[in-house]
Amino acid sequence: MTGRDAGDGMDQDRVTATYIWATAKAHEVMEDYLKFQFFEHPAIAAGLARHLAATAIRPDEDIAKQHQVLEARVTKLSGKVDGIESKLNAKFPKAATDPKNG
Repeated sequence: MTGRDAGDGMDQDRVTATYIWATAKAHEVMEDYLKFQFFEHPAIAAGLARHLAATAIRPDEDIAKQHQVLEARVTKLSGKVDGIESKLNAKFPKAATDPKNG
């Protein structure tokens, strides 16, 4: 951000000095972030806390019930697929025993 005001390029000494200063400043800021391991840095911690609060997912107490419902649905679908496969094998017995059909 500090390099954005480097100038229009006409005064090369000013532009160069601004970029050198901006690079040194960026290293200083990065050193500060690393000292706090980013997430504990005061400039980041508040934003991170707001993000976590806004996107948090609360534990679902009905997860066991939902799991049972999904298991029942998968079992039912599996039975349907097995039934369809049996009908096809009965209708086309050669296709069922042909190794090309895997």
